[in-house]
Amino acid sequence: EIDYLIIGEAEIPLPEFIRAFQEKDKKFNGIKSIGYRQDGRVFIDKTRQFVKDIDSIPLPARHLIKNELYANILTRKKNFTAMLSSRGCPYQCAFCDQKIPLYRVRSARNFVDEIKYNYERFGIREFDIYDSTFTANRKRVIDICDLIKEEKIDISWTIRSRIDSVNESVLDALKSSGCHTIMYGIESSDPKILERMRKGISTDLVRKIVSYTKKIGMDTLGFFMFGFPGETKETIEKTIQFSLELPLDYVQYSVLVPFADTEIYEYYMDHGLGDYWSRYTLDPAQEHKIELIEIGLSRNEIAKYVSMAYRKFYFRPRIILRRAMNIRSASELKRLSRGACGLLKNSFFMV
Repeated sequence: EIDYLIIGEAEIPLPEFIRAFQEKDKKFNGIKSIGYRQDGRVFIDKTRQFVKDIDSIPLPARHLIKNELYANILTRKKNFTAMLSSRGCPYQCAFCDQKIPLYRVRSARNFVDEIKYNYERFGIREFDIYDSTFTANRKRVIDICDLIKEEKIDISWTIRSRIDSVNESVLDALKSSGCHTIMYGIESSDPKILERMRKGISTDLVRKIVSYTKKIGMDTLGFFMFGFPGETKETIEKTIQFSLELPLDYVQYSVLVPFADTEIYEYYMDHGLGDYWSRYTLDPAQEHKIELIEIGLSRNEIAKYVSMAYRKFYFRPRIILRRAMNIRSASELKRLSRGACGLLKNSFFMV
């Protein structure tokens, strides 16, 4: 059972909650954006509070962790951390749960100041920027890159981006400031499915942007999603083939999960499935996992396609050779070996 919860962003309600919690009588009434049990009853205030000026948020307490122990499969330098330069996403993808009402960004100066502080105070050299779409504002991206170069901060970093939110100037700026990998949300090669997803991109644009990213020496990761309404065996197979034809270094194939408060979730509810997310969270047993609709394939069938796609992509000789030739350290070899073992396990034994 859950005793307390915070709804939405915690910076405003959490301090109020902690102060009330420390009091002897623990009076939580009047505190917005929290839920709690009291006298056998459940009280929930569903108000969502947003920090409008996210430059005002204090920096994370990174002195409490050993940054040198952290890394991911893309890491190139020692001492790793993750950062955010924005909250939410201004785009309208039908499956995304990041479309909060108030999209906000940190100023270029504030963001780079945090990078510089981490660089000098903790010796952090590798940064993963977790924004849903770091490149939503092209001018701000270029300003950030210019400041990194002006401050002579020698870092290695990665971002997530939409295909249509970058151009050659933005990519050149990112490359020159130490950004080595861009993760692109591609999702599908089928025009009708892309339209239903509200992606607003074409396969021609995908080819153009991914090719230019590789041309200037950056690595690329493509996100692909199977199981959206309208999906068929043919569209899945074409998307897999499309991913193999692109000059991608990494891929992530996934199966649609209609998250609450998304357009696709509302679509599922309108088609007779009700509030399945509430049912699932109360009892996430296998038999309660939702089957995908309007696709003619079961979730298990799509999972087999996912496994096949991973095998086809990563077990190609040129991919294996490229990864082997680009290993820079023993720690990177260890991470890649661990990742390869996990991939083998999931691809061959989990279908």
